[in-house]
Amino acid sequence: MIKDFAPRFLVGRRLICTGASSGIGRRFAIAAAEYGASVILVGRDQNRLSETMKSMPEGDHEVVALDMTNSDTVSDWLQSAGRRLGGFTVFFTLRVTNSSVLCA
Repeated sequence: MIKDFAPRFLVGRRLICTGASSGIGRRFAIAAAEYGASVILVGRDQNRLSETMKSMPEGDHEVVALDMTNSDTVSDWLQSAGRRLGGFTVFFTLRVTNSSVLCA
């Protein structure tokens, strides 16, 4: 999946991955870390996010338990994270009917 997404692009990049506690989001987060990205794992279930992180190679990764359906909370968190981290390069988000990768 991710090998078609120019893995060299991910080396040393900061990536936010929502839905990282299971399914495609989890697989994407693990693969991105394997290709050298620092991944912020976002989802509702802290325990499942921690399990995802245990499956990743060591790195500068974070777990954030956050309900992405609350737009005010998400907006506040993104602004705070952007300031604290000096920005991020990739935002990977999943929905049941839609997936997208936004690069900045």
